[in-house]
Amino acid sequence: MLRYRKIRHFFANDGASQIAEFAVSLPLLVVFAVGIFDFGAAFTLRQKLSSAAQEHAIVASNESTRDLDNAGPQSVIDIRDSIFDYLAGQKVLPRANTGSCTPGSAAVTHAGGSLIWRFTISGCPDALVITIDRGNIVVEPSTTEKIVSTQVTVTYPHRWQFSKVIGFLAPGAIYAGTTTLTGEATSPNQL
Repeated sequence: MLRYRKIRHFFANDGASQIAEFAVSLPLLVVFAVGIFDFGAAFTLRQKLSSAAQEHAIVASNESTRDLDNAGPQSVIDIRDSIFDYLAGQKVLPRANTGSCTPGSAAVTHAGGSLIWRFTISGCPDALVITIDRGNIVVEPSTTEKIVSTQVTVTYPHRWQFSKVIGFLAPGAIYAGTTTLTGEATSPNQL
């Protein structure tokens, strides 16, 4: 009878099942927590890029167009520098103003005769791409009138942390390491 009670007490104890449940649920909780944090960070980065594009499209559309015939118009360079400073202040560029992560080191793409400048700034740690189109044509849908506008596009990749923990849940699973996020805005030229 005593032996029966010990065996019954051993099987009635649910401490082992709680440990097993915790061992199964912990990887799920870690993956969900990192996923929520990571998607929140990507959304925040996307919002910062969009805000930079919107604010600077408005500023650029109010700039004079007199210097756009120059090889490196100061009005466009000022917008590039301002976008860079804005993103550095928002902690988007962790290596801002160190090494090659400076606006002055940007690789410039500009086709002669066009009003589109593309600046690629490397080493921030990823490449920041700023495109400024001072001659973007927008057609007003109701009147079919063509409006000359400034379009600013800011592109920067988001490095996913989720890819490091997805292996807990599904060994061998691969998740994209980076996703390029873009903020874009257009504003009618005022001058």
